[in-house]
Amino acid sequence: PEAPAIDYPTTSGGGWWTLSDGSKVQGKKARAVKAEKLLQKAVQRARAEAEATPEF
Repeated sequence: PEAPAIDYPTTSGGGWWTLSDGSKVQGKKARAVKAEKLLQKAVQRARAEAEATPEF
């Protein structure tokens, strides 16, 4: 069976949040959600650049 999907950010306790890349953010959930959205946009850009780069 497949592992259940994890929704990010996840709480690490004490006001700390873990993002999907493993980095940690301290503060309220809204701040962590914003950081996760920015992270996902950066991942999408990196994937698009990688796909556009020719292989040698």
